Amino acid sequence: MKNYCWSDVESAINECKLGPNGNFDNCDIVIFGAGNAGMITLKELNRKKINVVAFCDNDADKYGEKIGLIKCISPNELKLLNDPIILVTPLLHYQSISKQLEKLKIRHLFADAFPIIMAKEKYKFIFDNYLYDEKSKHVFVAMLLGKLKGSYKYSSEVFEESFYYAIPSFKFMNVEDIIIDCGAFVGDTIQELVERRNKSSFKKIYAFEPGDRQFEALNFRVDRLKKEWALLEDQIICVKAGVGEKTEKAYLNIDSETPLINAYISDESIESTQNNIVDIISLDDFFGTVEEKITFIKADIEGFELEMFKGATEIIKKYKPNLAFSLYHKWDDFFVLPEYIKSIVPEYNISIRHHGPLYSETVCYCSILEF
Repeated sequence: MKNYCWSDVESAINECKLGPNGNFDNCDIVIFGAGNAGMITLKELNRKKINVVAFCDNDADKYGEKIGLIKCISPNELKLLNDPIILVTPLLHYQSISKQLEKLKIRHLFADAFPIIMAKEKYKFIFDNYLYDEKSKHVFVAMLLGKLKGSYKYSSEVFEESFYYAIPSFKFMNVEDIIIDCGAFVGDTIQELVERRNKSSFKKIYAFEPGDRQFEALNFRVDRLKKEWALLEDQIICVKAGVGEKTEKAYLNIDSETPLINAYISDESIESTQNNIVDIISLDDFFGTVEEKITFIKADIEGFELEMFKGATEIIKKYKPNLAFSLYHKWDDFFVLPEYIKSIVPEYNISIRHHGPLYSETVCYCSILEF
């Protein structure tokens, strides 16, 4: 397996089909793929105030429909646009769609390549200054290459197991550990911790989960684990809430097609999703009156990680816990989240590992310990 370096990223960017000035100025932006991935891409572009002129899809039933207030057109209609650049969203079909667009002589790239090209210097800064070990640099570049080339062969090359425990200093816990699980989902991470590390490996777990169905399943599993492993009643505490910058109410937007795995928090209701109003808790508020030394924070909260860290700044500064959090939900997570963590605790060592065959499940590990 090749040992990737930053020059590979530069080469991949040069291969992308950009405008005559090497950027996207004065180009019509079209999202190819009017499904869930397309809506996520639209949300990211809206967040960056980048105008999208149309959706495009091979499904004729969608032609003429408004998706997120934007019309869906056929591939043949792309020729009528002003020098369009097509952001292709379905990863598993990228190669076939790419060949289709090449026949039409229309410039295109995988949607997740767009933010890398737009913010290349920020990614390079993280590569040069923040990554603690050589393996992290290799993984970091491999993930960028996969997005630039629309190929998951790179992520499969760096895939490894031991989700949240891939770094040596994260593998060994002790009886005094107090763990916060943000986005506890149905308790799968908690079960792994209990069964693989046994009940003596932690003092307490606080599990936060805002979703109704997920929280019901979480409670069911935690009750079972307490009985099976003779855990103390207060050794795992489940809290029905999301975590964020401040204690408030917010919308939990749930994708109707995949309600258990695609749910995210926002300050607005999204038209194409089911919406529930949920409680959001700042971890600084929650633990402000609790004198317990937090030793580990895990977070997989669908793009709300930055808000969570802003609401946990004081306990992170005070206790400097190990952190393991998702690094893939938002386009700029790869540089925004490490930058924020370093601003809180400059002595954190930052490492990156990848735990999925595609692009999801990239995890950032932070520890003040050497590893």
